[in-house]
Amino acid sequence: MKERVSAIDIGADRICTVVAEASQLGVSVIGIGVAPSRGLQKGMVVNLDEARQSIRSSLALAEMSSGHRIDSPVVSITGKHQHRGVIALIKEILPELREPENQSAGQLPKGFITEIKRVPQKVHQQHIENLGVRLTERLREVAGAR
Repeated sequence: MKERVSAIDIGADRICTVVAEASQLGVSVIGIGVAPSRGLQKGMVVNLDEARQSIRSSLALAEMSSGHRIDSPVVSITGKHQHRGVIALIKEILPELREPENQSAGQLPKGFITEIKRVPQKVHQQHIENLGVRLTERLREVAGAR
């Protein structure tokens, strides 16, 4: 059985949409749509109507070339809104990092990566979270021009 996957890459110069089919034999690209990027500047939307039209153009071209309607594409956008930071942990993950009410409203956590020291076999379950030595958080900042 083939699974159809679509993706949109929103870049500064162009917007690319790709439609592919994955099977046990591999992945085959069955459609591509490329349109000039308008309404975007350094990864930020500065003109919503122009950005919307650029994305629609890329989607329409990919749908025409693949012969399939695109319903739920994966979207990638680059720019200065993506951050990655590392902090050293002394003894435990700070409670402020675990409580959603203390997160900035303009940042969405994408995931946490924690490096853990080797755990001895006889460790109480309640102390597991105290073994982190470094926490990496990937954030996607939601921002736009006013």
